[in-house]
Amino acid sequence: MVEFQNKDEVTTIAHDYTERYAAVAVFLSGRDIASFVTEAKLAIERDLKLPEGYSVRWGGQFKNLKEHRGSWRSSSPHPRGHLPASLVTFENFKPALLVFSTIPLAMTGGIFSLALRGIPLSVSASVGFIALIGIAILNGWSW
Repeated sequence: MVEFQNKDEVTTIAHDYTERYAAVAVFLSGRDIASFVTEAKLAIERDLKLPEGYSVRWGGQFKNLKEHRGSWRSSSPHPRGHLPASLVTFENFKPALLVFSTIPLAMTGGIFSLALRGIPLSVSASVGFIALIGIAILNGWSW
């Protein structure tokens, strides 16, 4: 169910590179950002006729998600080679495998926790996973 609230608030005239803009805040609950923005873009293109000189831009967490996905695909060299290279730097494979085995276990627990709470995977959840992996590696290293 979509619920809209109109609020009258005093605001300043915001500028971005000499262009004035008005921001619209959307607070999603129980839904991922990417599918909402895709659906909203289609609805805006279909139903909203903007006067000349006006435009719609999407920012916030969606912009961060879009930039993150683009940077991962275009990164060079690909991060696939880092794991074998880091394993070779250890003198003994046993501690290395112990440290690296914590990553899939932590990720499994994190995904299970998100599903249990009904939280969709978002940019903020992804940042949490990065922290979770770091903590898991440090805990594995302390053995």
